[in-house]
Amino acid sequence: MKSSRVIIVGGGMVGLTTALALCRNGFEVKLFDKGPQPTKLITANNELRVSALNPSVIAWLDDLGVWSSLASFGTYFSGMHVFEQAHKSQISFSGQKGGCGYLGAIIPNVRLQEAVYKKLQNESNFKAYFNLEIKSIINNERKSIIYMSDDSQYEADIVLGADGGESTVRKLSGIEVDKRPYPHQAIVANLDLGQGYHHQNIAWQRFLPTGPLAFLPLLKDNQVSMVWSLSNNHFDLLNQANDDMFNYELQQVMVDYFPKVELTSRRFSFPLWYRHAKQYIAPGVALLGDACHTMHPLAGQGANLGFSDAKVLIDVLLKARDKYRPLGCQLMLKNYERARRPEIQKMLLAMDFFYKTFGSNKSMIWFFRQLGMNFVDKQEFIKRVFMQPALG
Repeated sequence: MKSSRVIIVGGGMVGLTTALALCRNGFEVKLFDKGPQPTKLITANNELRVSALNPSVIAWLDDLGVWSSLASFGTYFSGMHVFEQAHKSQISFSGQKGGCGYLGAIIPNVRLQEAVYKKLQNESNFKAYFNLEIKSIINNERKSIIYMSDDSQYEADIVLGADGGESTVRKLSGIEVDKRPYPHQAIVANLDLGQGYHHQNIAWQRFLPTGPLAFLPLLKDNQVSMVWSLSNNHFDLLNQANDDMFNYELQQVMVDYFPKVELTSRRFSFPLWYRHAKQYIAPGVALLGDACHTMHPLAGQGANLGFSDAKVLIDVLLKARDKYRPLGCQLMLKNYERARRPEIQKMLLAMDFFYKTFGSNKSMIWFFRQLGMNFVDKQEFIKRVFMQPALG
């Protein structure tokens, strides 16, 4: 029987960073992922998926010695401009007025995974296993055993599920989840804004009748990452369109800002789901990141919430160890759920509210939406309140 203190299932950004922080605090960590190791993920197509990391997450990555190696891949953004199709309502947010000089940084997910994994190679108390799937778990407060697809088995004091929205750890642990599909699907691609047009290190988001369209600034000042969430009917039309037709449709909806915008990469699409685990913990098991919650990407907070999960969970595990409690002790793990559930619930409700409010074409909702956006745009105090959760 192979043994370890902590097993992490899931080698994404949250899983890997959790592993690094735990190793630095003296835990023995084994990490499992059904995909290849992060250094083999770096391709132009894989770099299409990016995350907007808030200042709190960036500071944590810097403390772990990771952020300095990402400087050549990350793009700081100092503001965000949100507007509607009709141009009659808009809100602008500034990092300068938020208190820290910037709102966050855009980083390709695979670059962050690669940087953290390279740091983990220097940790003697870390071992990773890739291209392996977990088949079953026997878990209790004292120890948990996982059985893998190659018939190997591993024992730990606790298993952490950071294995995404369709989490195997969640399913095998008997944790139920509230979930429903949004009637939207997202298209992701990189774009060139056109000669003479620049993103100005600002994130742009436009609410359209068919769904929100976001431009996230990349390193070159005329290139952005696009996330276009489209209602299912419009998604089918645009997803099947050739590049010329797609460029035309994109130029039409951004004609007043970036009339020459066009694709510079292939398009990648994925369905959008609301998920929220009914419990974050089970005996000897804890969920974090997308395994615990997923939401509409219109505010770009999914990754930040996952990193916040990790920081709180690590603190709980440190306290359990200091008190000589089993790491899988329900009494200790409940502190993690109590700390995280209110924040997650608040963000999920907020995203649902914005999604439903800005997705409605009813005249009364449209009228009050216009008034509300223009009023908030003139109130710096209210904007700072809105910005605070996003700043971490």
